[in-house]
Amino acid sequence: MVNNLPSAKDDQVSEDKTGEAIAVGRSVNFSAAIVAIAFLGSVAGIRFVTLDDRWYAAWAWHNTWIPTALQIAAEQGRFPKLTSFLQFLPYLTDSAVLQGALRLLTILGGAWIAGRLLEKVTDRPGLAASFVILFFAFAQNSNEHNLFVAYPFAWEFSWLCWMIGVFGLIAAIERGSMALACWGAIIWLTGLQEGFLPQTAVHLVVAYTYWRLGRKSWNFLVPYFLGLSIWLATWLLWRASHTSLYEGSQLALDEPFSVILRTTANYTFGGVPFATFLYGGASLSIEVIRQSLGTLSVIKAAAVFFGAIGVANYVRLRSRPIPWRNYLGLSLVLTFLAFAPNMVIGLTPKYQEWMRLGSHAYLYSHFSYYAWIALLCLWLSALFLRFKSRYFAIMTASILSLGSILTDALNFNVNSEQRQMGRRWDSMLGFFESDLFESLPRDSSFWFRDASVSGSEKDDAVYWQYVAKARTGKDVHVTSDLRLAQSSSGGGSYLYLYDEPRSENQYVLVAPFLTNTMLAPSSSTRVFGSGFEPMSNPWIVSSRRVWVFPNSLNQKVHISGTFVCEGSDCSSSISVDGKALPTIFNKTFSVSATSVVDENGVEVLEVATSRPFDVTSVSVDFPRTLPPAEAPVEISMDEHIGDQGGAQSYDWTRAECDSTLWLKNLDRDQQRFDIVGKIISSYPQYVEIASDDGNQKMRVGLPANSPQEFVFPFVAHSGLSALHLRCEPIVSTEGAADSRGSLRLMSVGLRMRDGGIGN
Repeated sequence: MVNNLPSAKDDQVSEDKTGEAIAVGRSVNFSAAIVAIAFLGSVAGIRFVTLDDRWYAAWAWHNTWIPTALQIAAEQGRFPKLTSFLQFLPYLTDSAVLQGALRLLTILGGAWIAGRLLEKVTDRPGLAASFVILFFAFAQNSNEHNLFVAYPFAWEFSWLCWMIGVFGLIAAIERGSMALACWGAIIWLTGLQEGFLPQTAVHLVVAYTYWRLGRKSWNFLVPYFLGLSIWLATWLLWRASHTSLYEGSQLALDEPFSVILRTTANYTFGGVPFATFLYGGASLSIEVIRQSLGTLSVIKAAAVFFGAIGVANYVRLRSRPIPWRNYLGLSLVLTFLAFAPNMVIGLTPKYQEWMRLGSHAYLYSHFSYYAWIALLCLWLSALFLRFKSRYFAIMTASILSLGSILTDALNFNVNSEQRQMGRRWDSMLGFFESDLFESLPRDSSFWFRDASVSGSEKDDAVYWQYVAKARTGKDVHVTSDLRLAQSSSGGGSYLYLYDEPRSENQYVLVAPFLTNTMLAPSSSTRVFGSGFEPMSNPWIVSSRRVWVFPNSLNQKVHISGTFVCEGSDCSSSISVDGKALPTIFNKTFSVSATSVVDENGVEVLEVATSRPFDVTSVSVDFPRTLPPAEAPVEISMDEHIGDQGGAQSYDWTRAECDSTLWLKNLDRDQQRFDIVGKIISSYPQYVEIASDDGNQKMRVGLPANSPQEFVFPFVAHSGLSALHLRCEPIVSTEGAADSRGSLRLMSVGLRMRDGGIGN
């Protein structure tokens, strides 16, 4: 008996292990915080990702969000819950910082509470930090209604309520408190969504588990199922009086079971780590990985590595073995939780059709991701407990760290695209806040030509008209129909929104209509910027004044356009921000100036001309600085090589169609360039310039025997990059096939963008 008592030496060893475990636990928590901050920082500037987000913002700005929420609920046959109104909450403030904080903090809170819940049910200390590390290490972004960037706050709030409700049930059973059960049920019902109904089975599993342990548990389910019964009865009454016209809330019970199962499984596995790669939604290459491997990604990967090492040590010091049958039972519950969020949408015709069309993820896939990470976390801790070798821990940590780097590479392009999309709203909202918009008379009209919000110029015009009213209270008309804009009693203007590909340069262009001039009958094409488009309207819309509202770190703006004139004399004078320029322009104008800040704090540049110009010919770009001498770039056209760098130009006698322009970037710190060139052709034709991966394209229209300049924004990765040139005739003429060899690239050169790289 005495020999079995713990000795002073055993007590000392136990105290040493406890102290070491506390230190290791702190390091793991620190690593988890770094990983979370790194991921959340990568998506911090993203807003207005989905069409729903854009309209929720507009309705919130218009102060019609409460009746709109009720109207949506009535049309879709969905009972108006608290979460129906929370969709609008982030947009009740104009602060992008507060909007972002609300979104990111609820994501962080969801991950932490999920980890704590997993730690509670497994009785495994340290599992919460482990869950947070894995959750943010493999968090993936996409354009498929991804809740890391879309639908801020509302859905994460629902998920938080569900998890807190489960916590409340566990605490009520352990403490024998019916009051805790009631509070847990209230919180759970507050955030309950239709898609979370199948997960109610988890409450039964919790009660059964504690009953097997000899505790009274079933009576604590009464508040939950009483509340659920009231919720379902209210939902059915609402549905009976509001027939749904929305396919997303209808049930297709007559579909074969295989279709229902495939739809559910499709969106469930759309939430697994690396799903965007497995389903082809994102691609991986050495170049993409190198491009995405910035400081934040490296810090995140290092934190994942040391965090995993810390988790392995913590499990060794603090955890005790768990029977394998318990692992299997909990794994079954987590697998059910992965499928449960998608069971309801698996029954709906809308998402069954989406699945057939190739959709692989939806917002409910986000909650499946929680379950997949919990499974990974559970079995990783089991492996660390089974294999306590330091080498196994290092190998596992290295694999997880590599997974973090690859996930960042998969997210890199979509993050950039979504962040740039959000900047479009900043550009338009800046215009609505400007002195110019404030001074416009009511009933002013804008001819708007853009489709970035909905994919339709007509629908986008309706959207921006609504936003203008919501933000300023001013009744203006925005239309894609030129004739409607011209007939406005308050005057019409040309409104154009543009952003450069893969850059942070956007602008809004506004030019009031002046006159209409009929084109000559022989004209079959008309100039639009630097290219040709088929003539859809025989009128040239002219103006003598244009305002440019830049949204760029580069305050210098270059504006050019084409005058409307007849005969050889087409001279004009120009003033910029009221200051006359001494230069007399002929046929075209081209000016560079620095934007100024108006009284409302909005950057703007005003250009006025004495002769009318075609509003659709006006183009804007942002001048760049030249590359430094120590950053040489080599350019070649097929077999022709030029070894000079910087802004030096290169001449060739001709450039065959279907040729390739090679660019070798020798400086890994500079990637963003403008390819500047001049092309001439003896026949009217198009020239398409495209990057090797096809992500960057532009089309240049070439009249016969008229040199045309082009500026092609290009991302040149370290190493060799290719630009492909392909031409096609505009009009059918004799010998058109022979004209494919008549193209001449007169010059080509590089301009580096201001501010260096900055991906």
